[in-house]
Amino acid sequence: MITNINTTVQITTTTQLPELPVEIQHSILNHLTFRECIQCTSVSRSWRFMVLNRQKMWECISTRDKHTIVPQLLAYKDHINGSFVKRIYINRFSNPKHWPMVVDFLTAQQCNAIKEGPAADSMDWQLTLPGGFVHLHLADLAIDITNSNDILINSASFFQALPKLEHLALSLENIADTGALLLPSSLQQYCPNLLSLVLSGSGDYNITARHKLQQKTKTTVINHGLCEGITSIILRNSWNTQLAPMASSLLYEFIQQSQTNLRLLDLTGADELFSHDMITYLIGHSFPMLTHLTLRWQPMTDSPNATLLHRFIIQAATQLKYLGLKCKHHFADDELLSALSDTAQLLQELELDYSELITSNGLQRFLKTMAHPNRTLRKIVFNGTPALNREILHIIATSESCIITEMAILHCRNVSIDDVEQFFNDMLVHKNSGDNNTECSIIMKNLELCFYHDKDPADFVNNNKKGREFLKKLDSVAKEWKFTLCSPVTTLIFGNYREEIITHDQFRKINRKKLL
Repeated sequence: MITNINTTVQITTTTQLPELPVEIQHSILNHLTFRECIQCTSVSRSWRFMVLNRQKMWECISTRDKHTIVPQLLAYKDHINGSFVKRIYINRFSNPKHWPMVVDFLTAQQCNAIKEGPAADSMDWQLTLPGGFVHLHLADLAIDITNSNDILINSASFFQALPKLEHLALSLENIADTGALLLPSSLQQYCPNLLSLVLSGSGDYNITARHKLQQKTKTTVINHGLCEGITSIILRNSWNTQLAPMASSLLYEFIQQSQTNLRLLDLTGADELFSHDMITYLIGHSFPMLTHLTLRWQPMTDSPNATLLHRFIIQAATQLKYLGLKCKHHFADDELLSALSDTAQLLQELELDYSELITSNGLQRFLKTMAHPNRTLRKIVFNGTPALNREILHIIATSESCIITEMAILHCRNVSIDDVEQFFNDMLVHKNSGDNNTECSIIMKNLELCFYHDKDPADFVNNNKKGREFLKKLDSVAKEWKFTLCSPVTTLIFGNYREEIITHDQFRKINRKKLL
């Protein structure tokens, strides 16, 4: 019998477990960490054999429990069948010299069945693999490399070893090294199955999460028999001065290769990425399969290129299912929304970040047009959008065609908690009026709310009568929801920032306990 108490393995029987059926062994050992399993090998020879020859023991080579893989695992190399290893995790903040040693270790063990290699971090390491090495299974790779000493990126030799790669997230500090210019051609030549690419400057700590989110996008699930080439591109150069001058050059190459197959395009950058020549180049190409478009433009000064960008968005809008407009000023305005209401007839999801040039009147006209029964807009995200106010919420709540079933309201300064509570009341009245579309009986599938709050957020959520009534109404109008209340940003300066988050699952669980 084994019990796990305060991460210490307590062993009370030293003979029975290895004699039990394998299924029972696995069900017990699955509850132990890697380190705890290693401790079990010291019990007896039969225990050592049972633990070390168990396939699941080696499926994930990880540093999460603070072992360093090399040299600690060298003692067990005779038990590590390379075909057992499926996933690799290297702590970003581990010894910078550790990762190359891990590569050598995995190569020596012939770990040719790895399917997932999450983000790793290394200093002064070249993107190279042993000559002749070919990995026949790796399909998903996210890697962040800080090459601080202008080391040349030998992308050709690296990707030549990864012929089955389908999803790549690559973050490099010195992306401007001459070797990076070969990246598009190297990927095209050596990774023919590549479907999605995330490329950013070093220090993008969300690169793995963003990579995973991209793969979950429905439109990126592509039948290899029907599609060749990259279908999804995320290019970010916002915080990297070396990536900025090269971003356009790389985009030229990728667009030239992928324009007919591209489903998702996500561009984040300043003036270099959204230059006159770059936007003109995009306008000059058709993207017949493009369904997801995100633009984050962060111009250093007022730019005359906004009109050109309008043309590109409107031209691409005919097939779009998702559009993310993420810019404080410059290109997202009433004129663009008006054009989209005519052309984006297949649009299902719209995300507006700030977009301070959009007015409440412009947003109101857009929503009324998109509420037509033949339109498909069902989800909208307002992130700091000043155009959103109580009147807009009333229009959404009382729409006869149930236009919006998923919505996020995040730190919108012209919307208060009282406004949202009135929004709930409007929805409930409209639902019970008998005049609404019967298909709208669930009201909201998903609703996310986030507000700043001057007082203690925890008190409002847990103890305040008004807060309890607010959450009760929220639960009555949304099937799934998340409510976040946080202190003003200024409290970060004084170190007393607080945040309270509650979800529909937590709220309903609390209520069920009260009924018992």
